[in-house]
Amino acid sequence: RSAALSDFFEDVFEMRLAAYAYRVRGGDVAKGHVLSNAEELATFERDAPRLFEGAAEADLAAIARLGEGSRAYREAFEASVEATERRDLAVAEAESAVVAARAALGRLLAAAAERDAGEAAAAIGATVERLLAGQVLVERHLLRPSAEAAERATAALAEAEVATSELLGVVNGAGLAGIAFESIQAVRGSKAAFTALIEAASAREAFFVDRMDVIGPELEMIADVLVMDQRRQ
Repeated sequence: RSAALSDFFEDVFEMRLAAYAYRVRGGDVAKGHVLSNAEELATFERDAPRLFEGAAEADLAAIARLGEGSRAYREAFEASVEATERRDLAVAEAESAVVAARAALGRLLAAAAERDAGEAAAAIGATVERLLAGQVLVERHLLRPSAEAAERATAALAEAEVATSELLGVVNGAGLAGIAFESIQAVRGSKAAFTALIEAASAREAFFVDRMDVIGPELEMIADVLVMDQRRQ
């Protein structure tokens, strides 16, 4: 029994390390390690009735919690894999949207330069600057997701949208309204794509912070207590 519990503890520890690697870098290798260790835990749960037949009621209750926790951890991880796929899709969509927005703003800036519309050029530049500031903050949120990072990125994107409204008023006076419409729509499209990305990254992170980071330590604690109890018997 002690050996089985020690193996369980080791499998949980390795699973958590692999889950952290997947959280940071993603990838099939880390995912495979998590699922492989989760399968070892499932094997323990299947063998537990035989291994712990006749054990004390408190120990049997603890063993049951190990099984429930193992399944919950695996479910949370599998959900995080799906969330990773959604995040990666959102990354691709945001990258495409911001490229389109910068290209459209570049064309508008060229048109403003041709007409020697200095005020319009300055407004276009301010819009580009705010859009890029929002992009940088979104990328920081991707690296280290947090509610605070998400709020900062969302606020920066809101400023970029405000800049488009200001831009519209300036370019109307410079006779660039027709060309500007494409740019404004592109900036708003990139804001929507970045907002979706922020939400996707936050949702993915929640599976780790709110689920796996809670379940994992509980499994280790229960297994550790059981190991010590078995050694005292």
